[in-house]
Amino acid sequence: MSKMSRVIGVLFFVVWGCVSKVDKDLQSIEPFEAKLTPKMNVDSLPKNADSMLFAFAQANPKHPKSENFCYYAVLIQERKNHGVKAAQWAEYYLQNFNGSKERKLESAVVASHYYEQNGIYDKALEYYKYLVEHYADTDIGKQAKTMVFFIEKGMVTPEQQLEYIQKMNDSAAIKPANP
Repeated sequence: MSKMSRVIGVLFFVVWGCVSKVDKDLQSIEPFEAKLTPKMNVDSLPKNADSMLFAFAQANPKHPKSENFCYYAVLIQERKNHGVKAAQWAEYYLQNFNGSKERKLESAVVASHYYEQNGIYDKALEYYKYLVEHYADTDIGKQAKTMVFFIEKGMVTPEQQLEYIQKMNDSAAIKPANP
C-alpha cells in the first residue's frame, strides 16, 4: 500500500468519525421525529425521547433541528409531569435559542409556573419578569405582573394571595364615596 493510499484512508476515517456522532444521534431520533407535534402522544415515543432530543440540542446548538428538538423535549417533560426539569429545559431554551414569539412565550410560562409550583421563587420571579418585559400587553403579561407583585411581597401561597385580594376589596368597600 502506498503512502498516499494510507493518508487517504486515514483522512477518510477522520472525516467519517467527526460526522458520525451527529449522524448517529440524528439516526436515533429519526424513527420518532415525525411524531413530534404539539398534540403528540408521549406514550408513542421511546421512553428516553426527551433526553435524546435535549442532549442533541445541547451538544449541537447550531444545528438547524436543535431549537425544535429542545422545544419538544420541554413539552415531553411537561406532559410527563416532570415540572422542575421542564422548567430547567424551558430556561435553557430561552437562553440558547431564538425561536418564535409563541415558543418563547410558552417556554417562559413553563419556566415561571413550574419554578413557582416547586418553591423556586427566585427563578419563578425571573421568568415572570421576562413575561412582563416581553409580553406586557397580553393577558399572560398582565397576570405575570400580578405574580411579580405577590412573590416580591412574599405572598407565595394561594391563601396569602386571596387574603390580600379580600383585604383590598374590603378596604375599597369601606372608603366613603366622594361627594
